[in-house]
Amino acid sequence: MSKVSIIGKANRVAGMPDLTIDELAGRVSTKSDLVSVAHVHAKKGRKEPFLHIQYDEWICILKGKMLFECDGDEITGNAGDTILIKKNTRFRPSFLEDTEYIPVCLPAFSPDLCTREDDTDAENVKFAEKLKKLHADQKEKLEPIDPNKPEVLYHMTTKAAWEQAERNNCAYFPETFEKDGYFTHATAIPGRLMEVANCFYQDVDGEWICLEFRRSVLSRKYGIVTKDEAAMPVGDKDAGENIKNETFPHVYAGLPCGCVDRLYKVKRDGPKFISIEGLTD
Repeated sequence: MSKVSIIGKANRVAGMPDLTIDELAGRVSTKSDLVSVAHVHAKKGRKEPFLHIQYDEWICILKGKMLFECDGDEITGNAGDTILIKKNTRFRPSFLEDTEYIPVCLPAFSPDLCTREDDTDAENVKFAEKLKKLHADQKEKLEPIDPNKPEVLYHMTTKAAWEQAERNNCAYFPETFEKDGYFTHATAIPGRLMEVANCFYQDVDGEWICLEFRRSVLSRKYGIVTKDEAAMPVGDKDAGENIKNETFPHVYAGLPCGCVDRLYKVKRDGPKFISIEGLTD
């Protein structure tokens, strides 16, 4: 591909009396899930339900005025302002004036990564369903880095370790990263996670989470290599008999915070790992 090329065209993904959204780049218009950019017009008085997003979003207000509700606080954005909404934030936007703005999402917006709470308005429900269909139609068209290897990968860690990486705005590294051979253990099969966790991590206290990310994003965006190899020890613990002959993805780097698409809560019963909410239960 040329270093300069036309890769897509604006695509209207929402057309309502009080809201229009033209996607300029993203899963629908340019068949890319790395970043999305849109051009939005919203009428005065429109109010969204509370949203919980799994991506970083920059809202660049070209004209008008927006109100953002988050954690009991209110922030007003005016024409010329750029608002940053961090990943894993619950907030509610509304429009105090007729407003035009550019949202930029990293990774790209997808209905799977944006939960709309208690939205009973018929037009909004219809709008949300249309978005889901548009993105479902495009999902199969997004090419993985290697069609012969699993694209979506998972890694379990303590909630504290992940939140520390986010606070420090740096990549996350497992505690045993160096001893393991400078790679991060992963799997492409969620059902394996409980067996692996109970083999290696029962002696590690605290809350645990599961990270979901994609091989193609690691490669294309961060230049990180993932190799599918035989099960390896974790720290001083050898792979269990049930998994030692199986193949696992090994990510030869830490995990950049921006590569993670979703977080899942892990359920435990004492030291035993039971399930992953929304993934294995």
